[in-house]
Amino acid sequence: MAYFNVVKRQQRIIQLIRRHQPDLQELIDLLAREGIDNCSRRTIQRDLEDIRIRFGLNIVYDKQHKMYKLEEDQKQGIDAIYDYIDRATVSESISKRLFDGKKAINQQYIITDSPLFDQANSGIQHFDPLLFACIEKRVVYLKYYPKYQRNNLKNYEVYPLALKEFRHRWYLLCQASHTMKFYTLALDRIEEVEITGLKLPKKGLINPEKIYESVYGITNPDNQEPVFILIKTTKTYSEYMKSIPWHISQKIVSELENYTVFEFYLKPNFEFIQLILMQGNDVCVLEPLSLRKSIQDTIKSMAENYQ
Repeated sequence: MAYFNVVKRQQRIIQLIRRHQPDLQELIDLLAREGIDNCSRRTIQRDLEDIRIRFGLNIVYDKQHKMYKLEEDQKQGIDAIYDYIDRATVSESISKRLFDGKKAINQQYIITDSPLFDQANSGIQHFDPLLFACIEKRVVYLKYYPKYQRNNLKNYEVYPLALKEFRHRWYLLCQASHTMKFYTLALDRIEEVEITGLKLPKKGLINPEKIYESVYGITNPDNQEPVFILIKTTKTYSEYMKSIPWHISQKIVSELENYTVFEFYLKPNFEFIQLILMQGNDVCVLEPLSLRKSIQDTIKSMAENYQ
């Protein structure tokens, strides 16, 4: 844990020097303001030397203006360094914020579909501040762009509820502060995060864990209700599904020599249909008939593309 604390501190040193160009005491004060205490002058000097060796970044002291600054030719590659540090520290952030020793204290703020935590790598620079906002129940201001519309930044004021991982991507589960509408916002499409001092309301908030008890993936269609879904699988593939269940609602209802039938209680959303199609002839939908027909129509349409 000490190693990750050092690396995270060094990341903030790089960011603060890039933004403020402080002198040594100002840098110590800026770090203390962010809760990074006990930074002596000697500690900062060791960090600067470590940053030079580890990341190849030469931070120089301008004696004339009495400030630290990055050499001009090194600024372009700095985003890659931030990405490396974020990848190295996201799991530590999860451990620090969610566990007190061996005791889980804030697990409700992380939702994953897999029993094996898969460290997603998209937008993770926003992970730690948003997790903090969820736990501390703080209102958040965001600049966010819709899918494939990077030049169409929109401002959001949201109540952060939890973070959810799906297929190597993190999402913020939140509600709009003015309408209480539920949103799933991809972290890699967030441009800016500002955590306010405002607290979340005590009433009207959704429990995201309840939502995803009947949803696979991210999409939660308002016009769909959960239904019982029966899926027949080959014997070989059933062993895989037993070891890594598709969803928490998965149950075995029939197991014979050549096949197994699994039951789910889910909304048959886009992600779940895609999951079924990805398995090819290893799986077959038995019920409901509406979902079975939808899968049949999709397969026929796919086949026509190859005629």
